Order: sequence, then structure tokens, then C-alpha cells
Amino acid sequence: MKKRLVYGLMALSLCAPAQARPGDRQLPAWAETLAQEDVFKFIVRCAGCANEQQVVDLVKANPELARRALEMALADPASKQPAERDHRYDGLFWIWARALGLEEFKPRLLAAGLEDKPMVFLDGYALTSDIVGGLISVGNFQQSERLLSALEKEQQTPNAQQRLFVAKARMVSGRYLLARQQGEALVELARAQSNPQELLELYACLLDAGRMGGFPDVTNRYLEPFQQAIAALPLEKQAFWRFYSSSFDELRRMEREPETSVNEFCGRYDKVWANIKATNPFEIPLLGRIFGHLSSLWMTRIADLYLLRNIQLNSPEDKRVEVSFMNQVNLLKGLSDAAPKADSKIPTYAAAMTLLALINDAHEQTIRVGQPDIARQLIPSMIQLETGFAQLEPQIQAQQQELGKLLQVIFGDRLGNFSTNLLEGDWSRQRTRMRLAQLQQLLADSKGKLSPDQARRAQKLADEAVTLNTRALRGIGYQGADDARWAVIEYQLRFRPPGWAKAAERLLFQLTEINQQLGYREGISRVAMLRGQLLAAQGQNPAAIQSLQQAVDNVESYLTEVEAGEAGSRAIRDRYKQAYRLLVKLQLNSGKATGAFQTVSRQLQAEVVQQNQESLRNNTQLRDVNRVRAETAALEKQVADERIQGKDAQASEQLLASSKGEYQRVVADLRRSHPQYEGAMAVRPVEFLELKKSIPADTTAVLYFVSDDGIYSFVASQQGDLKIHKVAVDPKELEKSVLRVRQLINLFPHDPALGAHPEAFRWNDPASPGYQRQSLPLKTELARLDKWLIDPIQADLGSRPVLAIVPTGVLHYVPFPALCSLDAAGNPKFLAENFQCVNLVKTSDLVPVAGGTQGQKLFAMGNPDGSLPGAEREVNSITASFPQSQKAVGKEATASRLKKLEAGTGYVHLATHGQLSEADPKNSYLVMAGTGDSAHFRATDIYDLDWQGVRLVTLSACKTALQEGKPGAAITSLAEAFRVAGGHSVVASLWSVEDNATEELMVEFYKQLAEGKSLAAALQSSERSLSAQPRYSHPFFWAAFTLFGDWR
Repeated sequence: MKKRLVYGLMALSLCAPAQARPGDRQLPAWAETLAQEDVFKFIVRCAGCANEQQVVDLVKANPELARRALEMALADPASKQPAERDHRYDGLFWIWARALGLEEFKPRLLAAGLEDKPMVFLDGYALTSDIVGGLISVGNFQQSERLLSALEKEQQTPNAQQRLFVAKARMVSGRYLLARQQGEALVELARAQSNPQELLELYACLLDAGRMGGFPDVTNRYLEPFQQAIAALPLEKQAFWRFYSSSFDELRRMEREPETSVNEFCGRYDKVWANIKATNPFEIPLLGRIFGHLSSLWMTRIADLYLLRNIQLNSPEDKRVEVSFMNQVNLLKGLSDAAPKADSKIPTYAAAMTLLALINDAHEQTIRVGQPDIARQLIPSMIQLETGFAQLEPQIQAQQQELGKLLQVIFGDRLGNFSTNLLEGDWSRQRTRMRLAQLQQLLADSKGKLSPDQARRAQKLADEAVTLNTRALRGIGYQGADDARWAVIEYQLRFRPPGWAKAAERLLFQLTEINQQLGYREGISRVAMLRGQLLAAQGQNPAAIQSLQQAVDNVESYLTEVEAGEAGSRAIRDRYKQAYRLLVKLQLNSGKATGAFQTVSRQLQAEVVQQNQESLRNNTQLRDVNRVRAETAALEKQVADERIQGKDAQASEQLLASSKGEYQRVVADLRRSHPQYEGAMAVRPVEFLELKKSIPADTTAVLYFVSDDGIYSFVASQQGDLKIHKVAVDPKELEKSVLRVRQLINLFPHDPALGAHPEAFRWNDPASPGYQRQSLPLKTELARLDKWLIDPIQADLGSRPVLAIVPTGVLHYVPFPALCSLDAAGNPKFLAENFQCVNLVKTSDLVPVAGGTQGQKLFAMGNPDGSLPGAEREVNSITASFPQSQKAVGKEATASRLKKLEAGTGYVHLATHGQLSEADPKNSYLVMAGTGDSAHFRATDIYDLDWQGVRLVTLSACKTALQEGKPGAAITSLAEAFRVAGGHSVVASLWSVEDNATEELMVEFYKQLAEGKSLAAALQSSERSLSAQPRYSHPFFWAAFTLFGDWR
């Protein structure tokens, strides 16, 4: 991810095969045998016999072929060490020798170490299964499925082993729903087999299908039995299987405990990968495929760790991760280095494809964590690897020809025009990804403008990616969002090379055709989005608006009904942000102000729905809904796979229709039992006129939209029409100003002059301590933000005292009450002096929460871990001045106490530490009394609360970390979680505030509430009261707290 990891990845180039030398043996002995077709057919016929007498009859009928077969077969075992030999066919050699009556062969057989024992006869099914496994291991799912279908027709009544193999092969190839549909029956079948490996392989395939298909219940169901089955093995055989069980276990744990430290992560990582050092997972084709999946998932988790922990280049954490990651690199290097010893190139080829995938993943994840300069260093290794592995192509092609001959012997003409191709699949797919990686790197390096040489190079890479993608389609199948044509179209739309419009239209036509044919709804939506961009670029705005509206309509419907997985859903949402943004701009340019307001509102609601879906993914109340959503996603993929393979998809289509019907049923049940959940899981746009009616007469609502050309302010009130103002501001300058304000405020308590003496702070005295460090730059930035955000709408505010703000993006970090204008003398006039400020997560929050009686009692909790004595004083002071109050402090401040509020409670005050994560909002948490998981009350736990009637939740000691991720996501997700649980409003801080100031502000706040003031008026009054005190005049003390939700 960072520079040190790249050095490790560059070592992968050493894994590329050396240039072949004259005299090197290019094919193993068995392949040389296959090259002589008559001998080859004879051997296959012998192996397919039912008994020894049938072999003897064949030998007597074809003595010359039998002699040649024996000579060639002896050549291969004789060249090997005893440990390397496969003794399954030893008995066949002895049968040939005896039938021929050739005594001279017996000493040679003995010398070769071939055992005179009964022959284990194989049938065509077993031979074909080996080929299917090989095809799957190299990613050729289209051909493997054709062979599986042919096998099913050949074997009308397959035995248990055959049934297990077909199910495992299909799960690993992408038929993930089989894990749910047939999992239990398959386990019972595998348990009945004498070979324990059958059950172990099945568990690995089930767990892989559960993870790849987005079925956490499958992982939960089969992981423990898998671990128990491994424990029953002899100790020396356990390590190989523990790699798989530990990987699934640790990946699940990391999702549940994302705050894992770097050392803990690396310790777990090292322990998992140590299990597989002495074995080759690619010798068992299906497990090799799963190994590739897990390898990629671990790479993603490393990237997640860099983002969550904000790991810096060359830091101790960076170096620690490098050490662990090199274990994975060295393992794959060792597997690839085994190539010269391998009898069959297919396992080596599969290992090589996993290695190529790893370097592609590394580039992709390095770009993801924002390090394009580091990613650039991977490109030379990428090219060298491809060049080296390309030298294997002739050998692979020779093997695939011989495999084709084998299938011809087994099936005759029953496979039609089938031809084996080991290069259409992973090889073409990874080469496609390499072209896209190089294209992406080139575009990143261009800084938005390509030179003539760069443009030619970019076009060449784009053309090659499309060509290689076509080859990959024939093997691995349509890859949906990963199809290379999407990236090429986006490049054409952005950089507009010669002929870009026609080229983009041609690729869009292809993608429209295939997505409609396969029924891929997300693909159909993406085509509509890109077509809208193309039309907009050509000046066809009305058609572009229509296409973009279709795109957002379709994708919102899709993500409501289908479980795309957390990462998948997030990627889709991120992808469509540009559709919303472009649609808003086109609507504004076309004079459709209300439409633009609706679109921005809709995007905000879609982002909230995404947060809710992530947080509620494992919620017990939504188990049925999420189960059906996951099954719908798997069935859509299944239908698409069957259609692209030319199979009859009618049965799967019926299952899909049934799943969609079941979704409507379970949602209807949820609407009756838990209406708050149903509303939180879907985008429900509210018309502007309805919102307008909901705005109180004393309130002005303002929605901010930050575009690449400035800030748009949508201003609405009950009395007037919707008004729009634009300020031309570079978004980067806006972000810089907002973050500078936050930085200055956070530095205040550490200021050498003012930290210990805040009463010395002065706004307009150049001689005062810290004036140049704090006063002057802070009021300058606050006034700058006021000029951009408040001054343009000042005339629209009138005398209405309430300002309901709907911020977007980085504006969530703005302390709006502290924005100020400066008089002629440079004195600040703060927004809080004249306006009650409230933030809304989305515009639909303007509509009051219907029904229910709000409680009047207060419950306060503080200092659960003993580290916040000031919080305990705060709780005691608040409860002493508020009628009908209860409290829980210290060890009594537990999560179980929080879940059992007394009837009539309307106010909940939580003076406790909290970690609010922008990168992973669902795992933000509040600290409770207790140990382990009980000490962390997560955002996901909030949804399970039954807090109907709670008017306000106050979080007075939480800390929001500035991390990679969506600005404001942590606090807005908490506010939304409490809203879903029943809490109408949330007060939370934008930064950690000093204890005494917080205590004074909160005591005054609750005093005002007890006197009957609205939430917004009470907060404004307490802010003004605190800021009037000299020692608390700095915004650090009084402007941290923000009111979210219903302020009335």
C-alpha cells in the first residue's frame, strides 16, 4: 500500500518464468504420450474399463499399441523420485506386461518402483472431473459449466461423490446460492463418505460461497463444524485446512471489530498464513480457487487497515505490515518457483494467475488509499510479470489441445463444437486488469491533461483492454461492474480522444445489449448514467436529464431490493454520485430549481439509506428482509450466468420472481411490526411542496450543495418561493478553510499562552497573547466561511430566528453558530447572536415525526470507565437541576441500564467517551461500564433500542476523528440511528470540549428546556451565556455542540 509494501510487490517480478533454453523439456511425459493420439486413446480406453479382463482383451486385440503405451508410460515414473510418483495406475502396467507375455518388462517395472497391485479403474466422469477442476482453477467457468452439464446428462443417477463434486464446482464458480439451497443436504452426504477430505472441501466451498455471495448466515452456520472437522484430523494434516478456516474466521472478526490495532492485525495475519507454508493449495483445483479469493480479500483488509488507522509512509506501523505482507508474497513466489518440477503446468499456471491478481489488487488498493505515486512503482513489475508468464502460453496451449483429445474420447460428438481453452479466463482477465491499471496510472499522472504521447499510449491501452476483455468474456463470463468497457467509456468521456463519441456509443450499445439480455439491473442503470453523461457532453440536456433520472431511479430501486454486500453497495453509491451531481447541474442550467433541490435531497437520503443498510445488515428484526435481498442478488447472477451459457434459465427465473414477491411480503410484515426500520431502508423522496408546508413560520431552511464550480444554496421558507444562490468558490479552497477552522479550534487548549489562561484571549487586541496564532487567523477564516455560506442568503432570512441547515460533504465540520461577520473595527458578530442553528441530516427531517407522546423525565449517564471525573460532576449537576431525573454513573453506567429506560423518559444525556469513525460509521461506539464487547455500545446497537417518546439524546464527551471517509458520516449516522430507535433529536460535539465549560453549558441548556424552551432556543441561549464569560469566549468552549433533528 505504502512505499515499503511496493518494494515487496516488485519482488514478484522475480517469479516470472525464465526464458526457455534449447533442450529444456517443454511438456511432461504424460503430455508427450497424449501427443500420440492412437496410444492416448488406447490408454484412456484401458483406464475406463470395468475390470481386468476387459483390459486383457484390449491388449490382445492391440498388442503393438499396448507395447508402445508401456514403453512411454515407463519413461515417466522412471524419471521421478519415489515420493513424487502417482501409484494409482501401477496395476495397469502389470496387466499390460502379463497380457503381452513380456518377461523383460518385469525387472524394469520393479526397478521403477511400480507396485504389482490391483488396478483402480476410473470412469469418464472422474477423468472429466479433473479437467473441470483444472478449468475452474484457471477461471474458465463457461467451459467448466458446459462439461458439468454434459456430465449430468451422461450420469442419470450420479453417486454421492459425483453429486458433491458438481455442487462444489458450481459454488466455487459463482453459484453461491447453492450454499443456502443445498448446504445441509450436501453436508449430510459428505459426512457419509469414508474420505474426510470430502467434508473438508465441502465446508471450504460453502464458506467461500457464503462470503463471496454475501450470506453471513452461511459463515455462521458452517465455520464451527469446519473447525471441528479439522480438529479430528491427525495433527500433521491440520495446518493446511486451518489456513482456510482461520482466514474465514479472522475476516469475519475484522468486520465485527474494525478497530483492531496494527500489531493485533499482523499477528493474526501471520498466524493464518503460517499454516500453508508447507503445502500447495493449487494441487486441489477447487481449493486453489478459494485460495485466490482469500488472497484478494486479505489484500483488501490491508488497505482497510491503512485507511482506518491512517498509517503513514515509513512509520513503524507501515514497516510492521510490510513484514507480514511479504509472507504472502514469498509464499506465492515459492509456488511459482516450483514450475520446473511440476508434471502438469495447470497448478503452476493457477498459482501464477493468483500472483498476477495479487499485483493487480495491490495497484487497485494503493490507488484506493490515495497513493498514486506509490502505485506507479508497481507498473514495471506488472509488465515484467506479464512478459514472463506469456512464455508459458505455448505449453498451456499444447496441454489444452491434449485435454480436448481426452474429452473427444470420453464424449465423442456429444459436446458439439466444444474446444478447451485454458487461456480464456484468468489469464485474459488479469491482462485486462493490467491494461486498465496502466491506463488509470497514466490518467492520474497526466493531472487532467494528456500530452500527445500520453494520449496515444492511453488509446492503445484502452483498445488492448477491450480486446483482452472480449477473450476473458469467453472464459470467465460477463463480469458485470468489472467489465473493462465501463472504465474505457469513462476515460473517453473524461478525456475525449479522437473519435471518442462514436467509440463510447459503440461500447454503450454493447453493454446495453448484454445487460438487458442478462437482466443485470445495476448494469442497465450504469448504461443510463453514462449515456446521460455522453448526451450532456454533446449538449443534449433534456435527453441527458431524462437518462440520468432513469439511472438514479433504477439504482435506488436496485439497492433497496438487492443485497450487494457492504463493499459492493458502497462502491455502487460512490459510482452514482457523479450522476446526481451532473443531474443537479443540468437541472439548474435548465431553470428546474425545484427539480435540482429534489435531486440533492434525494442524494442525501440515499446516503443515509446506505448507512442504515450497513448498520442494520445483521439486525435481528431485518433478518428475513436481508436474507431475501441476498437471495435476490444471487438469483439475478444465476439467471445471468445461465443465459450467457445458453442454458434454459426458466427455473431460475421463476425462483427470482418468487424471491421478488417474497421481498414485498417481508417488507409489508416489517412495515406493520417495525415501521421505523422499513422507512430507514429505502429512499422515499418527499415532494418540495410537502416539505415547504412542514417548515414552521419562524424557520428558514437552507440546503447547501458543493459543486466543482462553487457553492449552491437552496433557501426555503413557509412564506416564499424556493430561492437559489451561487458563490463561485473552488471546492478545495472551501475544504481548506473548513479544516483550518477545525485545526485552530483544536489547537487552542494546547496554545502555550492561552491554554492555561483562556481568559487572556481577545478577538481584537493585537497585543493580547496568541493573537497572531489564534484570534486573527480564526476570525479571518470564520468570516470567510460566513461570506460564502451566510452572506449570500442574508436577505432571505428576514426576522425568522431559526436557521435549519442541511449541510453536505465537508460542511458537516462547520461550527455554524460561530460563523461571523466583522465590523469596521474587526470585531466578530456571530451567527448565534441572532439565529438558533440546527443541522438536519436530510431535507425530509423537516417533516415532524408523527405520533407518540414525548416524555418529560431525564436519564443521565456518565463516567462509565472512571476516566471522566468531570463528566460525573456534569451528570450530578444536570440531574440536580432538572425535575424527574435519574442517573447512572461509574460502574452503574452499563449498556443494559441504557436499554431499560424508565417509562416517560424524554431526555437522555450520555457523558461518556465515544469514538466516532468517518471511515466506518456503523462501528462508531460509546464507552459503557464493563469489559470486552459490553464496554462498547456500537451504532449498530442503537437501532435495537425502543426509545419511542425520547425527545433528545445528548452526547457530551464524544470525539469525532478526522479520517478518510465521508465527512460527517459518523455523527449523522448516530443521529439517524437514534431517530430510527425513536429519538427525535441529537446534540453532539464536533470536537472534545473542556469539562468545566461543558458542565456549565449543559446545566444551562437543561435549565432552559425545563422552562419550556425549544431545543434550538435552549442551545442558543446556553451558547450565548457561556460565550459571554471572558474565560469561555473562544469558540472552542461554546460552539462545539450541534443540534441534529427536530428542534421544535
